[in-house]
Amino acid sequence: MGSPVKVNAIVMEIVHHTEILASVKFKTIGRTPRFSPGQFLHLSLEKYDPTTIWPESRAFSIQSSPTSVGIIEITFSVKGTFTMKMFDILRPGVEVSIKLPYGDFIINQQCDNIVLIAGGTGITPFLSFILQCIEKKYDKNIFLYYGIRDKSCFLFKNILDKASETLPNFKLKIYSEAPFPSAQRTTVLDIKEIFYEVPLESEFYLSGPSSMVKSFHNWLIEQEVSLRKIKFDQWE
Repeated sequence: MGSPVKVNAIVMEIVHHTEILASVKFKTIGRTPRFSPGQFLHLSLEKYDPTTIWPESRAFSIQSSPTSVGIIEITFSVKGTFTMKMFDILRPGVEVSIKLPYGDFIINQQCDNIVLIAGGTGITPFLSFILQCIEKKYDKNIFLYYGIRDKSCFLFKNILDKASETLPNFKLKIYSEAPFPSAQRTTVLDIKEIFYEVPLESEFYLSGPSSMVKSFHNWLIEQEVSLRKIKFDQWE
């Protein structure tokens, strides 16, 4: 990947999942920089002016497929002043600026056993990879463990259902703190349970709250999992 590119973009659609959680689809103005699944972007709520410095921005995982020409999608939750402003002002037609791509949270697609562990909106960097796998008819083992608080936080069911239907070796397990029909486990994500459930020669990808990522990473290290077999979303 080359250096990040600054482009302006227009909001095409915004979906408010809850009072503090939303997904946004942007259409870029001009050429969309190429990116790999797992990378992230910087979003500014101001239109970029090349004659001035880059305005205030925040980082968000890119969840759209890398083959979606001109389309960029993200999901965010309200955690501060900037994201609250996003929730309030982003509507179809609003113009913003984005800078991408960033990050090396890129999945090794040559691995036979890929373990994706997502806490809450940590699912988003994995969506880009899953969409690409659906397009390519990927046939290696993908284990997705998705932890949420309750049914209202269960996002992207349509994509996950399509992956389950079309990818022969895609395995999904949903952990929810509150029970609902799609959840296989009524509890928080359990790294020990996951570790002993997947093949020994697996690569682990962690994305979610920083406390979860740190504790899971440390536990895997204690089990003598090689550092090259553990990646985590570092920009958060």
